Order: sequence, then structure tokens, then C-alpha cells
Amino acid sequence: MPINTTTKESLFPSTTYVPVQQALPAALVITTATQAGEVRGDAPYLKVPYVSQDVAAGFVAEGAVITEAGPALDELLVSTAKIAVLTRMSHEAYSSKTADQIVSVSLRRSLISKADAAYVANPAGGPGPVGLVNTPGVVAGGTLAAGDSLDVVAEAVTAVEVNGGTPTHLICDPASWGVIQTLKQATGSNLPLIGAPAETTERKLFGLPVMVSAAVPAGNLLVVDQAEVMAAVSPLAVAVSQDVYFDSDSVAIRATFRVGWGLPRPDRTAKITVTV
Repeated sequence: MPINTTTKESLFPSTTYVPVQQALPAALVITTATQAGEVRGDAPYLKVPYVSQDVAAGFVAEGAVITEAGPALDELLVSTAKIAVLTRMSHEAYSSKTADQIVSVSLRRSLISKADAAYVANPAGGPGPVGLVNTPGVVAGGTLAAGDSLDVVAEAVTAVEVNGGTPTHLICDPASWGVIQTLKQATGSNLPLIGAPAETTERKLFGLPVMVSAAVPAGNLLVVDQAEVMAAVSPLAVAVSQDVYFDSDSVAIRATFRVGWGLPRPDRTAKITVTV
């Protein structure tokens, strides 16, 4: 009988590909960026064409010749990097459905945490794409501290709009959101500026949803226009092998996905430093 991939599964470990939107729906790169495509490998780029300057329109008299003009076109190159995690379970533990589910949740949480931290604050030079707050050209929105007003946030939102953006999300870390929650309506007042805690059902500021992630480094608040953040995200690949740890009767579980992002017009994103 010939040997083929149906002979023994342990010889040909399976890899499962799950759409990242389904596997990691809470990742900031999924919820606050535009999915522009997919790239496989460190070298290739996702090329995103965009209009850097619109054609100027004007009034024309009846019957007059319309002056010809063309938009200024440009191209954004989005590179990607692989985020990976590998863990080992004993064969007995892997056979337990409960343990398997717990580990699966842990792996996904680890991937989301790494992706969120990089998406917001990854340093220039990598590894991985540069984070939004470190992207050259992003609007510097000032500083927010305990006891301040939300004027600095309003000004950052306005700056994005002045530059042609339409803010869709605010992104911050839990400590920064905690500072915002402690702001009061007036000096000496006990009334929260953003509403009574008992009546607050969702996190919003100026009508924009606030995405809070514990993976975001403390002190960062971003104003984001989802249409102005282009992302390249691959499916989540989960592979299981019973061979690599053969001598310990253990199972290897590997999860990977490739991710990258870029800002075609950085001045349509704003960053605020929060004193926490």
C-alpha cells in the first residue's frame, strides 16, 4: 500500500486556517482599520493606491470650456510581519477537551495582546510595522492629565477633521481611560464629566466609541479614522504536531498570523499623551 497523507495523521500534522476576523475579532487592527488585502512573507508589500490630493472643482459659465485637471495619485506600501506562539501540552492534557479549550483561548489572547501593543506603539525599526503613535506625520494632540478638561481630545478630533478625515474610533489603554473617568464637571464637583457611572452603558467620547486594550502601553490615546488605516492581515493558522516532542509524549500547538498596517495620510490620525 503506498504511503500518502491519509496513512497516518501524526506523520502529516494538520494545519487549520481560520479567518482572522472570526478568530481574533477583538484585535484593534481588525476593529479600527480597513482590511486592504493579504500578504504572505516578509519581503512582499501590499500596494495601496490612493488620491493624495483631490481635483479642484469650480464654477463654470454656461457654454464655457471646463479646465482639465487630474487628481494627485500616490501609493502606500504596507509591509507585514508574522506573530507566532508555540506551546506544549502533554498528550493526556491535550486529550482533555476542557484543557484544550483553555489553551486555545490563551493562545488567541496572546496573539491579540501582541498585535494590539504593536499596532499602537511599536517602535520604528521593528520588529514589525511601526505603531500608529510613532508614525511620522501623525497629529500631536497635546497632553491630558487628571483635573483637566476634555478640550485636548476635542481639539485632536477637530484637527483630524480639518485635515479631511472622519474620526471613527478612540483607542487608549485602561489607565488613560481611568484618568478620563475621574474628570469632573467643575472644580470641587463630584459629578463625573462623562456621565454618572451607574448610567454609563458604553464607552464613548464625542459620539466616538472608545476601544480600551490592556495591551496598549499606558498613556496613549489615539483618534483614528478607520478609512485612513490600511491593514494587511492573514488568516490565523493553527497547527498541531505529535512528533516534535515525541520523547516526552507531548503535543505541540502553534498559532501564527501575519499582520501589517500603514497610514496613507498620517495627519488624519491624532495622538494624545495621557499623564497616568
